[in-house]
Amino acid sequence: MRQNAALSLVRILLTFHLIAISWIFFRAQSVGDALTVIQKIATSLLEIPSLLVQYPFTYEQGLGFGLIALLLFVETLDERRPIVQRMAAAPVVLRWGCYYLVIFGVLILGRWQAKEFIYMQF
Repeated sequence: MRQNAALSLVRILLTFHLIAISWIFFRAQSVGDALTVIQKIATSLLEIPSLLVQYPFTYEQGLGFGLIALLLFVETLDERRPIVQRMAAAPVVLRWGCYYLVIFGVLILGRWQAKEFIYMQF
């Protein structure tokens, strides 16, 4: 089972990266431009360790990565057994605690200022 999960993760990551690279070729003016972009991405990956030393993580970045990890964890749980079934089988106190946690998370972490829709810039 563990081997299948690792293989599944490798397949997901490979598919994601192949699609991302194909988007570079789709958006580039020429194949040469696309290869230049890919080369710059590859060489900039070598700079990540020095950037992490120069610019350490902030609280907001750590919170963002933590919440993304939580969403991936919940998504993985949902694949095995739907969250709706898990919540229905959970004790009432735990279920309502989760509901309140989600509501307060949205209220605390939400952005409430009006902003222009991003696609209006294009």
